[in-house]
Amino acid sequence: MNGEKFVIVSISLDRFKTPLMQVIESDSLFDMYHICTFEGRDSEIARKFDATGKMKDYLVDGDGRIVAVATSIEEIEQDLARLQR
Repeated sequence: MNGEKFVIVSISLDRFKTPLMQVIESDSLFDMYHICTFEGRDSEIARKFDATGKMKDYLVDGDGRIVAVATSIEEIEQDLARLQR
């Protein structure tokens, strides 16, 4: 679904830089774009994505449409495999 120039974007709801940096390092997420306003769950982006509860992963196609929402990267991998069929 228009996955040309695929990128991964991480939106952090942290209020402090240290937790975000620890996750980036521990999960080797160096090839990702990271967005963090340090406003926590009260941020505008948190409201837009309804990020008030458990962490969610969104798969967005090249046209900006959300094609899958999951609670783990493994679920996103399954959705990618399904979409590639």
